[in-house]
Amino acid sequence: MKFLLALLCLFSVTQYSSASPKNDLEPMAYLESLSDWIVSLNVGSNVLKNVTYLQPRLLDSVFINGNLARVLLATHRLQQQGFSSTNPNATYLKEGLRWCTTLCTQQQMITSSKGNKAGFWGAGYPVPGPAGNIYFGDTGTAVTALGLCYHLTSNATEKTLFRETMDRYATFVREGSNVAPVGKKGTCNGFIEKSGSVGCGYYGGVPSVKPYVIATATTGAAFFAELNAVHGTDSSCQSLVTRAIDYIASVVLSSGEIPYILNGINSSTSHPDKSVGVWPFDTISYCTEGIVGSSVHNIVNDTQLYPQFESTLEYLVKTQNSAGYWGSLGSSDLMRSPRVVTLLSWGASSEATPSSKKTLFKEASSKYIQYLLQDSIGKNYGVMENSITTGMAGIAVADSISLGVTYGINV
Repeated sequence: MKFLLALLCLFSVTQYSSASPKNDLEPMAYLESLSDWIVSLNVGSNVLKNVTYLQPRLLDSVFINGNLARVLLATHRLQQQGFSSTNPNATYLKEGLRWCTTLCTQQQMITSSKGNKAGFWGAGYPVPGPAGNIYFGDTGTAVTALGLCYHLTSNATEKTLFRETMDRYATFVREGSNVAPVGKKGTCNGFIEKSGSVGCGYYGGVPSVKPYVIATATTGAAFFAELNAVHGTDSSCQSLVTRAIDYIASVVLSSGEIPYILNGINSSTSHPDKSVGVWPFDTISYCTEGIVGSSVHNIVNDTQLYPQFESTLEYLVKTQNSAGYWGSLGSSDLMRSPRVVTLLSWGASSEATPSSKKTLFKEASSKYIQYLLQDSIGKNYGVMENSITTGMAGIAVADSISLGVTYGINV
């Protein structure tokens, strides 16, 4: 996944109270402008067009395009719920669901180590298609979007397609495969450790079972929370989510930073490891996906989550710059940093948060949103210029308007 970021740098719920629609017309209009831009990219095909900074082999990245589709779906939901001054745009819903259908058709079938039907995707790099790297961090983001598609579609055939695709991916993560995937070497019997951590998938072309904190958040927590909702109630999914969250909480540093752990290698700003790099805001951004997902799906109670991640919330307040964002302009870490705002939105609205801290977290979240609303920030920051940043920022804005709208729950 960080290989992709390096390349890109070379190119330019009952626990919550939703915001009042009349107070969010400006952020909502901004979100609609992002969605109009996303529609122009042909995201439903999972091969972007009208994008000049990506090499051709990166245009079918499942995590980039999945986030863009999720912005479309969330924007349509918010319009339906009265947060917009315009009528719901059916194109947003149609294009978002089209991407989900495309993703399902591109899943690579394989037999698990236990003889069950399983499936995976190449991440879209360093080569397109199934021969690309199998990264559960990236894939977890994409299949979490499938959970939202399942929730929003009224088509029974689509629901079956989305559910069965999610089930096959879950089987691959749990049970591995009996043969090596295309272009890879070696097999394993599953990628989840007893600690609750999830491995990378295939790192360097071979199975990687040692902890990858991003995959633990996006696949172990966020995706399995969505799958639990798709199944109604699934104790095995709930157990995986809880264990994943506990693992993430166990590695939080005293400063509140969540270290970047890949293939078991631990790297942080205080103890950097050059072999994997340092990604403080990228890491928190992805961990947010799992933390908030476990909360809005009511799998892990906020009375447990808040103490586990209070220091991380405070770390974000301390590290936010005067402009309102995190990281350095043009850096790879900044590209995926916007989702940290969702952790602040959660902290500001959770009943488990002390009232004094709610104000602090709300102010930090609002400061970022106001930064985005400035007309001049697009090119330098990357919104509507960089599809990674646009997708992450769009999801963050949507969840700041109505927390949980980007997940497969009723809001």
